[in-house]
Amino acid sequence: MMFKKLKQKKLEEGIQIQSLSYKEHEVTRPLWEKTFDEDSKEFVDFYYKNKVENNSIWVAKDGEIVLSMAQLNPYQIHLGPSIVPTHYIVGVATQEEYRRQGLMRKILESALHQMHENKEPFTYLMPAKEEYYTGFDFVTVYYQNSGTMLEISADTQLTFKSAVEDDFRSLAIFSEAVLSEKYCVFVNREESYYQTIKKQFEAEHGEIVCVFDLNVLVGYFFYGEYDEINVIEPVCLDKYKDEFAHVIAKKFKESEKEINVTALDFLNEDDFKNIVTKPVTMTRIVSLAMFVRYLKASEPIELMIEMVDEFIEANNGVFSLCIGLENADIVASSKEPEMILSIGEFTAICFFDDIPKAIAEKLSEYTIDKIKMVKKFNPMFLNEMV
Repeated sequence: MMFKKLKQKKLEEGIQIQSLSYKEHEVTRPLWEKTFDEDSKEFVDFYYKNKVENNSIWVAKDGEIVLSMAQLNPYQIHLGPSIVPTHYIVGVATQEEYRRQGLMRKILESALHQMHENKEPFTYLMPAKEEYYTGFDFVTVYYQNSGTMLEISADTQLTFKSAVEDDFRSLAIFSEAVLSEKYCVFVNREESYYQTIKKQFEAEHGEIVCVFDLNVLVGYFFYGEYDEINVIEPVCLDKYKDEFAHVIAKKFKESEKEINVTALDFLNEDDFKNIVTKPVTMTRIVSLAMFVRYLKASEPIELMIEMVDEFIEANNGVFSLCIGLENADIVASSKEPEMILSIGEFTAICFFDDIPKAIAEKLSEYTIDKIKMVKKFNPMFLNEMV
């Protein structure tokens, strides 16, 4: 589609903002390789063979040249007890000489409209700079712990093996059960999920490792290996928390490389040094009408909200939001609102355990008490890279 006259000079010269057809997706690879030059050729090969076949790519093009892009990778996400369709925004990139001209703003606006038309409740991304996306009403909701493994004993009775196709069903059943007990938001695990993850980590010179007590699956982890060994998402049953790091040590006992582990939720942090907690994932409500369907409250409540969304017009207005024990409904209203919120502020209210101070300061105690009854979509476990 062509946009009308804008302030940016380049857009006046005929740059198009458009969603590519699947056959055109490969044309974005040069921009990916130039922008994300830390990615190996093997990883980029994996990505363009396995991820772009069913994703959506929005670009700014000047003729046949891709100047800017954002890629939307589809995932099914657990949102409380429900599973909803979402897109994970990745590959956000602009050629250096075309930055700060408004191209990415137009791309993201178009992508948000596409997802709204698809009736997707929310979207999420892993930002290079948080401050850039706050302007689009994205809110940081997931913080990830990581650390470097100490030199610990490789003495453990647990066994492990490289995952193969026959293991994927067991992995899916195991991870769905274990993650559902701890988290409100995480990617739905099916056999196809592990098929793709296996290819991804093989491209990173690693694999999926299944961990067993006798012949019973009790945990797993992924890893990639270059100058360091990077273990991601080690997950195990609670009873093996103190032993699981020793399995990792046993797996890599012949290596002298440093072992870095990301997402330490299931491990004993005493086995690590240089532990840091960093912001990883930002999210944003896309379709307000769809999102609120998944809200629940400890007691039935009504919230009168004036919603402000700079990018999606359909989310704007004054609404009566009624949240019950098992469902919720939202309708336009002519009543006086008890609060005025941006879509980002409402996102924060729904995903944070506590109301952020800056939001709470403009609410009455009565309204705050009602919001506290809403069941929040927290904690989260979102460790996917692409």
